[in-house]
Amino acid sequence: PSSYDPYSNVSYTRINKSRRRDGLRSEQDRIYNRPPPVVKKIFLRPNQDAQFKPKQFIWRVWRIPRLKSLIQEAGEFLGYDDGVAECLYDMNGRLIQNENEIDNGQTYILAGMEPLNMK
Repeated sequence: PSSYDPYSNVSYTRINKSRRRDGLRSEQDRIYNRPPPVVKKIFLRPNQDAQFKPKQFIWRVWRIPRLKSLIQEAGEFLGYDDGVAECLYDMNGRLIQNENEIDNGQTYILAGMEPLNMK
């Protein structure tokens, strides 16, 4: 060629990435190598209502990572007023104190400040 072209052997994608300071990603950071986000399907029922058929709640852990936020969201899901739902119990009556204690496919009881009623 009679003229000099500095971009003759360079891809425009690579040029744009270098301008944005977005270099090559490592193998672990590539989107197709990432594990799928954690989703847990749990069943919820309100306290004081043993006849209530538990409702399935899809917990997207990346959206609601903390237990307090999960309890608030679950309260809205079951029709509680804002701020009423405060505690989450498993079916054995044990208080859930950490989001890691919640297992996929299990049933939980959502309660406010009232005592737990398993009947």
